[in-house]
Amino acid sequence: MSLLGMWLGSLGSNVYSILLFSILSVLIFHMVPIRERKMVLLAESLLFYGLCDLRFLGLVAGETLLSWYLGRKIEGSSAVLSERERKSANILTAFGITASVAILAVFKYEHFFAEAFSFTLAELVMPLGLSYYSFRIISYLADIRRNRRRAEHSLIAYAGYILFFPHMVSGPIVRSENFLEELSDGLRWNPELAEEGICQIISGLFKKIVIADRIQPYVSTIFASYESYPAAALWLALFLNACYIYCDFAGYSEIAIGVTKLFGITCEPNFNRPYLAENMKEFWHRWHISLSSWLRDYIYIPLGGNRVGKLRTKLNVMAVFAVCGIWHGNTPMYLLWGIYHGILNILVPAGKKDSKKRFPGLRKALGILWVFFCSLFGWLLFRSESLTFLAGYVKHLFRLRSFSYSDIVASILPFTGDMTCVAYFLTALVMLAVLAVMEIRDEIHQNAGDGKCLSRERAWRVMLLVLLSLMFGMVGSGSFLYANY
Repeated sequence: MSLLGMWLGSLGSNVYSILLFSILSVLIFHMVPIRERKMVLLAESLLFYGLCDLRFLGLVAGETLLSWYLGRKIEGSSAVLSERERKSANILTAFGITASVAILAVFKYEHFFAEAFSFTLAELVMPLGLSYYSFRIISYLADIRRNRRRAEHSLIAYAGYILFFPHMVSGPIVRSENFLEELSDGLRWNPELAEEGICQIISGLFKKIVIADRIQPYVSTIFASYESYPAAALWLALFLNACYIYCDFAGYSEIAIGVTKLFGITCEPNFNRPYLAENMKEFWHRWHISLSSWLRDYIYIPLGGNRVGKLRTKLNVMAVFAVCGIWHGNTPMYLLWGIYHGILNILVPAGKKDSKKRFPGLRKALGILWVFFCSLFGWLLFRSESLTFLAGYVKHLFRLRSFSYSDIVASILPFTGDMTCVAYFLTALVMLAVLAVMEIRDEIHQNAGDGKCLSRERAWRVMLLVLLSLMFGMVGSGSFLYANY
């Protein structure tokens, strides 16, 4: 009973618990008749949410019911051409979106409101998946008002979309069109889609349990007391922090997308090798794609996008990244992180790539190095608690006066605290090298349009990742970084 309690208690944060729940859910889902699968999917999602945090099940159910009702009313009002009905549709849309934003703001920024209005407020716990399902609700209501989609008349199907459990922990932020359409058609076992899903789950597990969970303790140790370590350790922690954030978030995204495909639902990638981008604008076309595209469609384009003057276009870009920073957290450092990326995007020169330029390979390599270097300091901003912490870390980062044997030992020792640190460090580097080689090969094949070669590599790659995960995977209850956003 205690083991069951531990498993249920860690369901929302432990990759093994989520994977076990997902496998059982997929098996049950495909065992029932097709006509009952919508209800089963919703029941499994409600069970998942209830086991993770029963306190907020009523909140997410209430938001789901309200947005479903508003969607139907907005569609009905939008269909009538009178000015009065159009105003009614606008009011209903604004109310639904404002309600979702307000609930999100109350939980995410409660400290800010307490300080601003000088009142005491008990610390609120962030409901699981609040940011992700709030964005799904907002895009759903906005699309109905813009006549981009019809309202979903089945409450069971709509609730299944909003509460779909694989996307609750860390996204991705899927759109309603394809999901609800496939749900309405009846979800069947698709062997090809399932094969893709299994491969993505294995790839995601490798990123999460072999790389992210292995390097996270080292990064946390150095960041917690950076003054006690040499500059070499700070540089190594900065590098590993960028690897950790990518492998943790991209790893879960792949697992979630893979599980989605096991249900027979298609799902677009959420990451596309972002550290191989040649500039920061391309980086954001590859990083957290579902969020980037959401911000583009529901903030950047409504503000005017690039259809306005150059100054307005730049202001629109800055507004989008400011929102992106605010979405991630309630401290000024997240806003600065968003502004930092906004400035880097504005500085990217406009125009198409010129393949006739001299030394294209060298230019590409330098561009990739520049993007990774910018990302390193972006993630330092992201992780910093305050400007004081940031200034202190940067100050110690550039105090590289010598590089002695004692500095090397002091930089590697935090991995384990004993002489096994060297083996641990080398293992982490080898795993990162394996990931880098696979991603570079994928990039080359994708640019060459060589899909057949990728298919031939899939079998041996899956076997390799399974073997590495069994040999070097961390067993524990490491949480997901982006579950907090």
